[in-house]
Amino acid sequence: MSIWNKVLLGFIFVLSLGFFYMAARTLKTHQVWRESAQKHEQAIRDTLLKTKIRPEEIYSEMVRMVAEKSISPNAETIQRILKEAEATRADQQNSLRLLKAQLDQEIFRRGRVWRGVQPVKPPTVPDAEGNFELMVELSEELPIISEQDKKIPLISEKMILYVFEEKPAQEKGRYLGEFSVSGVGGKQLTLKPAKKLSEGQYRRLAQSRGPWVLYERLPMDGYDLFEGLTEEQLRAMMPEAEYREIVKHGKPAEPEDPPEYVHDGKYQRPLVDFAVALGYAHRRRSELIDLKKAADRDKATVDQAVANAQQEQKALEQQKAEAEKALAQMEAQRDAAADHLKEVENSLAAKQLEIQKTIAQIQDYTRQIARIQLEVSRKIEQRVQAALQAAAEK
Repeated sequence: MSIWNKVLLGFIFVLSLGFFYMAARTLKTHQVWRESAQKHEQAIRDTLLKTKIRPEEIYSEMVRMVAEKSISPNAETIQRILKEAEATRADQQNSLRLLKAQLDQEIFRRGRVWRGVQPVKPPTVPDAEGNFELMVELSEELPIISEQDKKIPLISEKMILYVFEEKPAQEKGRYLGEFSVSGVGGKQLTLKPAKKLSEGQYRRLAQSRGPWVLYERLPMDGYDLFEGLTEEQLRAMMPEAEYREIVKHGKPAEPEDPPEYVHDGKYQRPLVDFAVALGYAHRRRSELIDLKKAADRDKATVDQAVANAQQEQKALEQQKAEAEKALAQMEAQRDAAADHLKEVENSLAAKQLEIQKTIAQIQDYTRQIARIQLEVSRKIEQRVQAALQAAAEK
């Protein structure tokens, strides 16, 4: 065996030792992570088994959170545990104690509800901030809770209540708003808006004659919320987009449906958190109102600028008309001056011609006078010479 073969075998041996060491570390790492995952899964299982929230609601919430990428990769573990817990519950016997526990759970989730509430009088006129008072009367007096020698009514001041018309949505029952309790007395409550109402919401509230329902908590969305309603009733109750979502629920999924809304080949509509949706709608409406006010201010500024420009344009047009009138007068005067100048030039030409004729005549007269003078001078000289000669002869 050559020296190079021995060197190669030495390198292979050293590399084998490193490989076996890394393999052992990898196995140890897998073991640690597996034990940690088992402990974590058991903790999740124990926590979910202790909760009072229905498994299908937790499952749907997990689906939503996974779709929003707001939960860790443990979502699949949580979903599997929920399915196992649901299967376990389905196998249990629905005893009276279990049914009572489920009823208490539903009541706890729904919160307290007061039905048959009537408005005592129309709401007051909103002030500049949109605040007003609304007095309502309950169907019965509020129970009193004793706590450490204090008597506390079931509804206390600053408590938030959600007001609905007490009739089904298919009969055009409407949500009237979120209110804060500002006064409690016997069967009567004084409410103030917890969030500013729009003009349309205030009119709807003022026109509603009751009865109303007061909810301690907003109703929660659920897949059984619209059971028993026909498609025609659903279409009349809500916008087209929401109607299609509800009708599509439970039907075979389509290829373009998001994967997180598809379960066992069927489409499962996302549940709506009404509190979040109403909060977003209120904030969005406030933003749009602010944008509208800003746009109105900008429009008023532009309208004022346009009015000023129109006034300035009107003044300039008037100045232009006056300038055009003055120009016409000046042009008329110019034409008259031109005509007069022409007449003067013609008259001047005629006068110059007459002057030239007169000068010619004067020159002719001057020549004639010069001849006459010369002739007279010659004759005088002849006479003088003749006289001198005659005198000399004498």
